[in-house]
Amino acid sequence: MLFLGPFIRYFSKKINEPIIAIVQDNSASIVQTSDSTFYKTDFQEQRNQFVQALKEDFEIAQFLFSDEMQKTDAAADFTGEITDLSSIAEDINIRYLDQNLAAVICFTDGIYNQGLNPIYQQGVSVPFYAVAMGDTLVKKDLLVNRILNNQIAFQGNDFPVEVEIKTIKSKGEKYKAQIFKGSKKVWEQELEVTSDYGVRTLKTNLKAENSGLNRYTVVLSRLDDEVNYQNNSMDFYIEVIDAKQRILILADAPHPDIRVLREALLKNETYQVEFRLLDDLKLDVSDFDLVVLSFLFNEVQPKLEKIKETLRAKKISSLYILGDQTNLTLWNQEDVGFEVIARSANSNQSQAVFNPSFPLFKLSDEQIATIEKYPPLASMFGNYIFLGQNFVLFNQKIGSVKTESPLISFTEIQNQKVGIIAGEGLWKWRMNNYFVHENHQIFDDLILKTVQYLAVKSDKSYFRISHNNEFKANEKIRFEAQLYNESYEIINDAEVSMVLRDEQGNESSFTFSPFQDSYQLNISALPVGTYTYQSSVEIGGKTYTKKGQFSVKKIQLESAETTANHDLLYQLAKKSGGELVYPNELNKLVELIKARDDLAATTYLEEELEEIINMKWLFFVLIGLLGLEWFIRKYGGAY
Repeated sequence: MLFLGPFIRYFSKKINEPIIAIVQDNSASIVQTSDSTFYKTDFQEQRNQFVQALKEDFEIAQFLFSDEMQKTDAAADFTGEITDLSSIAEDINIRYLDQNLAAVICFTDGIYNQGLNPIYQQGVSVPFYAVAMGDTLVKKDLLVNRILNNQIAFQGNDFPVEVEIKTIKSKGEKYKAQIFKGSKKVWEQELEVTSDYGVRTLKTNLKAENSGLNRYTVVLSRLDDEVNYQNNSMDFYIEVIDAKQRILILADAPHPDIRVLREALLKNETYQVEFRLLDDLKLDVSDFDLVVLSFLFNEVQPKLEKIKETLRAKKISSLYILGDQTNLTLWNQEDVGFEVIARSANSNQSQAVFNPSFPLFKLSDEQIATIEKYPPLASMFGNYIFLGQNFVLFNQKIGSVKTESPLISFTEIQNQKVGIIAGEGLWKWRMNNYFVHENHQIFDDLILKTVQYLAVKSDKSYFRISHNNEFKANEKIRFEAQLYNESYEIINDAEVSMVLRDEQGNESSFTFSPFQDSYQLNISALPVGTYTYQSSVEIGGKTYTKKGQFSVKKIQLESAETTANHDLLYQLAKKSGGELVYPNELNKLVELIKARDDLAATTYLEEELEEIINMKWLFFVLIGLLGLEWFIRKYGGAY
């Protein structure tokens, strides 16, 4: 019988005890109120007693959350720098799928600064009870809401900074807004609050003095009776580049467009601009970062051919300026962006129309609107045919017709950057800018952005390090490295090391890990500050080094909003069939939960099948019975 493999089927009764998930908000906003002492002391003991009372009838699972959920019985320290309320439902629904989850109890102030609005997401499938922490009373507050600034500036130039200040219940108060670079004050303005609730934007220009990554701090003076001072300051960083770039403007005759181009470039102290007539040129063009070829394609010029050969061989960026007199036969031999098939000997009067998909640099809405109203440029009349990839900044608008013909465009040919202005009359643009705005700022910015893109050289070195210039205080620091041999083939069989140094001079050493064809290095979150590094690798008897720096920025989301949002918690609780209570009503909450009949243990029968041959006790019973039968037969003389 055993060899036939029979099964025995039986049922067992299973009991699932009800589970209550207790979720504690661990973010800093909880203790940035007048009740902070209570939440750090007495509240902890009251909460522990509450948990013990529930353990008499329920299985308890405890969590802390700020930016994510963490299952732990540890007490909250209220140091979380981000609050994501939407993470609660997402985590609970996945974690307790098909389990007897009875309820979720959340201790929070209802403030969130990351993730979805929990009202508009799928909530938990069980009653949600909210213990409303924090303070709903709106208090006097003065805070730095955000800072807008360029990421990069050239040494010696001014760079713009916009500081957005938010004021709450402080009408009539006077305060100072200051900007510090280290301990040095670089800007200050005295202000007065004009309304109880408002946002004010301050604009200024600062001088980019020291090369490298520079940290600045915006500080607002404290108001009397202001509860939260942590949001009165904010840091921002800017990388200052020390790089004088040489620009050569070449022409066969003076022209007003060349003059306005030169005047715009001379506003940037990092540019060394030289103008030369082609016939008088005695300079080596290979010493320049950018060569502007203006109106040089009207006739054959042998000297120009040698210059272009040097530019292509040395991968030196070029900016071509064309006009209605450009010889199209000569131009179409250039193979630098587009050809023009002539339709007549006439010229077009072309206004600029912005291409919103242009990716190489940004212009503001005000700049775009102003440039599109500039007078038309005289451009070549014909069909424009693109050669390869071409990035168009402005297309031509002829009369009221918007065309696909480029007016200002860029391309890259065998690692040589090329820009093309296909119109004559830039001097009219600059004059119009002054007539409308009484300055040349927008026109000059357009020229400076164009030249900056062309003049910045791509990294073609054998050893490269890439990383963000700025990290958040809770963010991992990630580096990527690429290594090439002399045939410019990517390799990763050498050891890449790095020495990291903080502002106090403390050093830490790291080694990159090979990853696919390159290298990676991940460093745990670092304290706020500016860090420098030196990375090195040895290959083929040569040592390559790279130096750089980055900043770790303090997260200030939790101090931006400290007024509790109990209305949000009430809506979440009612939506799920739960209740909202306050910290002094925890005993009431225990009674509410224990009084619910639907928060109970569940039982079910579980069917199980087991082969008889696996039941050892049955095996020995059968052996015993067989032995007894043999003994009886033997004893009776029948065997």
